[in-house]
Order: sequence, then C-alpha cells, then structure tokens
Amino acid sequence: MVCYAGCTYASIVNALGAYGVELGAPTDREGIPTEHGSLGAYTSYWDYRDPSGRVVMRICRWDVGNRKELRPLTRTIEGWKWTAHAVPRPLFNLDQLVNEPERPVMVVEGEKAAAAAARMFPKVVVTTWPGGAQSVGHADWSQIEGRHVTLVPDCDKPGIQAMQWVAKALASKAASIRVVDPRAHVPDLPDGWDLADAENEARDVSDWFAEAEQPAPKPALPYVWADDFDIDLNADQLVEDLIFPGAFVLAYGESNTGKTFLVFDMGIAIAHGRPWFGRETKRGLVVYIAGEGFMGVALRKKAYDMRGLIEPGAPFAVVKRAVDFLTGPSDTTDLIALVKQLEAERGVPCALIVVDTLARAIPGGSDAEGADMGSFIANADAVRQATGAALIAIHHAGKDLSKGARGHSSLRAAVDTELLIEGQQDPRTCTNTKQRDLDRAQPFTFQLELQVIATTDKGKTVTSCVVKPAGMSSAPRNKLTTQQRLVLNGLRDALREQGELPNIDVISGTFSHVPDRVLPVPVWREFLRARDILVGTDEATKKAFNRAKETLQLQELIHIQDGYVWLRK
Repeated sequence: MVCYAGCTYASIVNALGAYGVELGAPTDREGIPTEHGSLGAYTSYWDYRDPSGRVVMRICRWDVGNRKELRPLTRTIEGWKWTAHAVPRPLFNLDQLVNEPERPVMVVEGEKAAAAAARMFPKVVVTTWPGGAQSVGHADWSQIEGRHVTLVPDCDKPGIQAMQWVAKALASKAASIRVVDPRAHVPDLPDGWDLADAENEARDVSDWFAEAEQPAPKPALPYVWADDFDIDLNADQLVEDLIFPGAFVLAYGESNTGKTFLVFDMGIAIAHGRPWFGRETKRGLVVYIAGEGFMGVALRKKAYDMRGLIEPGAPFAVVKRAVDFLTGPSDTTDLIALVKQLEAERGVPCALIVVDTLARAIPGGSDAEGADMGSFIANADAVRQATGAALIAIHHAGKDLSKGARGHSSLRAAVDTELLIEGQQDPRTCTNTKQRDLDRAQPFTFQLELQVIATTDKGKTVTSCVVKPAGMSSAPRNKLTTQQRLVLNGLRDALREQGELPNIDVISGTFSHVPDRVLPVPVWREFLRARDILVGTDEATKKAFNRAKETLQLQELIHIQDGYVWLRK
C-alpha cells in the first residue's frame, strides 16, 4: 500500500482499522529507512528532493500522545543518517522550483502546512525550509530569485519574524513579494495557526489571496539602500589575498606552460579547503568545464587520486563538454541549473567554475572581436551572479606578453584578477598581473611532477602530472611543527606494527626505490587517533590529519599512491 500524500504504512493501517490482517511487511521503494532506533516507525513524513527529483532528506514525524516528535533523515555519502542536512539546506519542492520557473511561489512555515497549501493552491509552487522558524537562515533561497513570491507566516511571533527574514533576504532578488497575514483577515486565530489548520477546518481562504495588494513591479536594476550597505572586511577570501568570492579571473599563458594543471590544482585545493601555495582557501563546490577534452582532466584526476590528494565525496565535478558562452543563454542556463543540482547533492555552495578554455567557450566566434568577447563577458557575469561562484577562464597569451592575454582589450578590462603562467620547463612562474580590489600578490613558482598512471595492453606508458611548489624537495625538513612530527613518527610506528608488503609491479614502475612496507591511509589515520595523536571531533581530526599529510607530502617525506602511504628514502 502506498499513499502519495506522504502517509506511512502504519498510519494507513491504523486509519483503516485493519488490525490483525496480514498485509505484508512495509517497504520503502527508494531504500530509505522506515524506522528510528528508539522512536520506531514514524507516523508521517515529507521528502526534500534535489532538482532531479531524488530524495536527499526526509523530515519524519511521530505523534506521541499529545506531542509530536520530528527528526531529519539525510542522505550522505555513507548512506542514510538521522542527522540534519548540511548548510545550506534545500528548500521543500526544490525539483518543482527548478523545473517550473514560470510558476509563482508561496512560502509557508513547516512541511505539513506546505503540503496542505499545495493541495489548496495547485497553480503555485509551495515551499518551506527545514528546521522551523529558528533555522530559516540555514536554507538556500537562491532558487526563488526572480520569482513572484507570496509569504504566509504562522500566527505566532517566531513565524512572523521568520517571514520578515525571508522578505528582507529576497527584497532585491525576487520579482515581487507580498505578505498574506492570516490574522489580518481573522484577528482571533489561535497562536500557531497555519494553512494546515485551514485545510482541517475546511476554511475557504482563497479570497485572502485574491484581495492581497498587488505589489509594484520590481525595478529592473539591482539596488541597495545606504542604510543596508555594508562590507564584511573579515569575510573569507576564496584564495587568501589572491581571489575573492564571486571574482572574474583570467589565467593565461603560452602553450605547454602548465596553466591548466595549475588551475586544476587550485580547484582541488578549494574543493577540500586546503591551503594553496601557502594561501588559505574557502572550501566549496568546484565545477570544471572540460572544453579542451575530458580525457586530459580524467588523467589529472587519476594522478591526484594516486597521490591521495582527492578525498572520497570531494565536491569537484567535471562537465564533459564545452559550454557555449557566446550564442545565447541556453547553455549557460543549463550550467546554472546544473550548479544548483550539484550544490544540493554535495551540500556545499559553489565556490569556483573553471572554463577550460575561453576559445572553446565561444564556438564560431573570435576573441579579437569586441562583440564576441562582450557576449562571453556578459554570459560569464550572468553565471557568476546566479551562482555566487568565482569564474576562472583559461586562455592563451598574445604575441606580446606585456599586453596581456590574446584577444580584445575588453576582456582584460572586465576581469578582477589576472594570472600569467610562464615557462615551458620547470620551474614555472605564476604572476599576478592585475588585481582590481586586492594588492597584487607576489609571483610564485611551481613544477610539474610526472605521475605514471598505467601501462596499456600494447605496452604504452600513460602519464600525467601533479603540481608542486618549485624547489620543495630542497626545503629544510626541520621546519615541521610538533604535531607534524608526531604524525610522521606515528606513521613509522604504524608501518612497523601494521604495514603491508607493497605491490612491486606498480611501485617499481613509478619510483626509483621500493618501500619495505606500505599502509592504507585510513589505517594510518585511525592509528593516530588510537594513540591520541589526533584528538577532537571527526571533522577536526580529519582537517588536522589532512594538513599534516599534505605538508609531509610536499616535504617529500612520504609518498601516497592508490590509497597507500609509505616513507620516502
């Protein structure tokens, strides 16, 4: 038995009075748990879906005597867990919001009220946020931008304050906003009254919405009042002192200078929130548009995997073809929708979009033509505005490096940050040649370290490269912190006690020496936790371990390949 209004198997049986009748064991067609360990089977539930319609979170309710219990059940990379969704959290009926952009939107508080309102007003998309009034700021409201919105608060102070927050958050983003206060129509409604109560009472409230004052059209240009204008000088930069969130960045250089490798390396660092060339990064989703071909990016990803530099579930996605930034909004609209879907799947906002390369993003156009470059810039701006992400375009250098990247001068005028990558042999140099709102960063050097991926059936060796700071192998090793030395010594102990014999064929084909023992990286981490070298929460110990591991790799004290770690000699 299935109730498409969201009722559980148990509530259907109870409603039918079908006690003692064998109707078969309850099952969930999507593999979602139907019982809580201590509360048992839930009475009712409401599903939150991603843009593709896949359930990513379920709000479960138990009616226990005169009270109710609510628990969130969330899809994670380890499976379903009784925990809240990561911030920002998806909106209810997100799949309808994304796939039916022309429909007006109604915002209510609570899933039960949203389900009732959807039945009462089928012409609108009804949404809410998880967690109640106090969690309204934890949701991702970006999908309501540009929509005509009606806000319906609950009849209590927290409900009114929550809708005031939504109204302010959407004030310069929604096409229009109107508020329908139930007590403006029926002053003696009890505290907590909402549209679910209206449905239960069979109260006709349609005239409330018909009589609501129609708002003035939203100004076509974005604006902010001087009273609300503020700059957060302590806000995290995407890459410390180099790239701020939402920036337009150009990375350019001659062929074979390693510019795509360097930008890929930056993306991996941002996806993990790791330092990049000594600069802190702000973790977020990275979307890499592989316009130059997917195979090259796939090989780079494999090389980084073999070095242990990509964690499972990292928010790094690759678009397998070029995206058209020239001929119209169709492709970029699809890109924006994809970003929103990926954000919902990974639970983190998009921080960076990489366009590899600019030439591939303007099919049939010319980077020397002002009109073509203007179209690219306009579409890039639209993507950045809709997603809030920084965008890096990888481009070729002109004949005269002093004049910047190849093509029309409007490109250099439009970008916030410009990076010139030089050198066809190691060491290579990255120079910050333009900076709009920050001081120019000092140049830094890097090198490409060869990584053997595999040998084909025909005996051909397949390779790629991993980016490393230039000269890191000669860096003094006595600069390790106390924690880093403890982590390194812990590896020595773990190798001695739990090490395994290495795969000689793989390792000897890549390195000049064969280690005596190797160790799975997760075993190393758990060994350190068992010895109290890593202490704290799972998240804290994971960050501390990753920082120490990366430093030890850069100092060439350890090597990681295919999930195994060993000491370098």
